[in-house]
Amino acid sequence: MADKRTETNDLPDETSAVPVHLLEKFNASPVVDIVGVVNALGAGGGQSRGETWWTLRFRLVRWKRQDGAVQRSELLVQQFLDGEALRKAMNALTEYRVVALRVRLAAEDASGSPKALLLKILDRDSPDVEMRREAEELQRPVTLHDDYFGELLLDRRFNDFTVTKDWRGKPVDLSLSMGDCQDTAAFLRLARELWEAQDHWHTRITEFAVAQLLPLKNDNWLDEDEEEVSPKEFADRMELTSISLNPDGSFTFWHNDGDLFWGHCIQISGSMEGGPTDADIPG
Repeated sequence: MADKRTETNDLPDETSAVPVHLLEKFNASPVVDIVGVVNALGAGGGQSRGETWWTLRFRLVRWKRQDGAVQRSELLVQQFLDGEALRKAMNALTEYRVVALRVRLAAEDASGSPKALLLKILDRDSPDVEMRREAEELQRPVTLHDDYFGELLLDRRFNDFTVTKDWRGKPVDLSLSMGDCQDTAAFLRLARELWEAQDHWHTRITEFAVAQLLPLKNDNWLDEDEEEVSPKEFADRMELTSISLNPDGSFTFWHNDGDLFWGHCIQISGSMEGGPTDADIPG
């Protein structure tokens, strides 16, 4: 059976692809061995236009130096890799995995958050007892009870409380973004206010979507031999699937497009104070 550590040498040496400005920053940072818990998003990768290397990024939601105290401020870890090494690293750095890493650990920056340059994955499945307890604790369900919405479940990936509730007779997912929430009770009252005015908001959102996107459909998105779509048909083919709400009253309504835009979502954003302001068809 292959040793779990066999993938640890897939990373380049510490200077091979690191941008100069980051290399200068991290060269002054100590090399340390740490163990930590990958956060709920796992590892991701991206590539800027014109760049040869891919950027690996992930966060440790709990971490410590070997035999040190547990740190609860998230640690951003990054490295610059070719595509194959990126794929292997992402496979080794999945959500809630307890990993041992060798890094260059930078002091806190202007944002107050520490950062690290990944040098080597020492163990993709560390047996560290303390970190394993932390990982188990982080995966326990967190719920919020509300008399109107019932039990909302925390989605740790985005720090949202989520629930499914009927909207005009059909189940719709509601996500409450807790990032800037200072008063949970007030936020729940705001969500209830939105939900209790669903007929009003259905009309405003639908009319805005038709006004903004119907011309786009008929000018650029008709199938061959497809007749122009009427406002009523456009509205009828939209299907609301989820609503995201922020504590300041800003919102996003997400719809299936009924194949109006060949499977793209219909996204309507705005606020409870100002109404819908933006329409898009992402995806």
